[in-house]
Amino acid sequence: MKLAALNVKTGVAASAALLAGLTAVSACTSKSDENKSASGEITVTASDDACKLSATSAKTGTSTFVVTNNGTKVTEFYVYGPGDKVMGEIENVSPGLQRKLIVQLPEAGTYK
Repeated sequence: MKLAALNVKTGVAASAALLAGLTAVSACTSKSDENKSASGEITVTASDDACKLSATSAKTGTSTFVVTNNGTKVTEFYVYGPGDKVMGEIENVSPGLQRKLIVQLPEAGTYK
């Protein structure tokens, strides 16, 4: 399973460098921050063998991931914190469905 990096820094959007990253799981890759929605939501588009994130950075605090399953199989999406602590998860996202995951990222740092 591939990991995609999303940088988290206190109070401001982070750069593309992987210095303080948030990593979302589910065979994801990331696009540039230009595709981040106006509401600040990060879109996650999943297929049967991959998914794409719309942004590579986020601020500390509340982050919202909008997960859309364009595949033919049920999928899931996780955000892991230090020590493999699950910060948030969405399971059983059926084909054609879209769900939101709202997760607190309390501090800058590396998330897996």
